[in-house]
Amino acid sequence: MSKETTLARIDEEIRQGRLGVARDRLHGLVGSYPEDLALRKKLGDLYWSLGYPASAGQYWFLVPEPGEHAEEAFAAFLHSCQHDPRIVLKRLRLRGVAASSFEPMVRERVEAQKDRFRKTYGTEPPSDSIYQPRQRTVESGACCLFLALIVILAGIGFVQVLGWLR
Repeated sequence: MSKETTLARIDEEIRQGRLGVARDRLHGLVGSYPEDLALRKKLGDLYWSLGYPASAGQYWFLVPEPGEHAEEAFAAFLHSCQHDPRIVLKRLRLRGVAASSFEPMVRERVEAQKDRFRKTYGTEPPSDSIYQPRQRTVESGACCLFLALIVILAGIGFVQVLGWLR
């Protein structure tokens, strides 16, 4: 299903008052298009209307102009993360998003969290939480080949057992 079709379904579900279903669909879109800040804004708006300011703050955090309740939502989000920059960076789900896709103000928010991480932990934030595209490694390819080999050998063994039973 295309992004536009899914957005149309989300809008219809919101009109019908099926906010939970709309929220779940939006989560899927944000996962598929993490750099699309309009989707994050829409999800934050939905969480705000559902009465979850911390979740609204989580999704508004990367939006340049989140709206009038942003400061309250940001405070709730940071409180829910115990003001720990490690948790904040993980919950922003930036993995696979290029830093250049954000406006300067949003990059500053993220950089502030990275600076807090450095001050708190005395090290760089882990690469799996910020601006790092997922990379396939040789190990993951080897694991896939190994699993394929196991499936093939199991299939051959199953056919052999069936031959014995005849």
